[in-house]
Amino acid sequence: DLESLWQRCQRVAAELNSTVMLIGIPPTLRAEDLSLEHMSSQARFRAINDQILSRRRGRPMELAIHGEDSLHLTHPDVMLEAATTSFQTHLQVAASEGPAFFNAALAASAPVVAVAANSPLLFGKRLWQETRIPLFEQGVALAGGDASDDQSHRRVCFGSGYVKASLLELFEENLAHYPSLLPADLSE
Repeated sequence: DLESLWQRCQRVAAELNSTVMLIGIPPTLRAEDLSLEHMSSQARFRAINDQILSRRRGRPMELAIHGEDSLHLTHPDVMLEAATTSFQTHLQVAASEGPAFFNAALAASAPVVAVAANSPLLFGKRLWQETRIPLFEQGVALAGGDASDDQSHRRVCFGSGYVKASLLELFEENLAHYPSLLPADLSE
């Protein structure tokens, strides 16, 4: 359970003369920390990187975030995404309850971010209170919706609105707007 995991983390941190800190992007993160040598060894992550770079014709990722400070940079791979990780719990519900739960989560997302935002810094720059949002949006941007000013079809989004009848609507919307990144099974 969550409590025992938290206690274990605290014990391990204490053994290292440290404490556990709940934070989004560590303020000490450096661009060089986000390199392919630090990528998971799972084949799917390398394949995603390769697919995105292929679709970008080898062009690096471009990042432009404006807050109290501004940050402009390019990055040679998808590892900017590594700074957007979060602790997530997943709720399993009956398919018939899916739309109501999704719509409630969508409605709650703004107030939850407002009270839980904890990533104001990236590479020493004071940006958004939750900088993971624009970093996630721009970290794997592809042409066709992603690179344009059209916010309605960016690959990273909450969809185009509430679900009406089935969670399949979300998958259908994705299929209509985005090509598959990994059209093959890369199970290990």
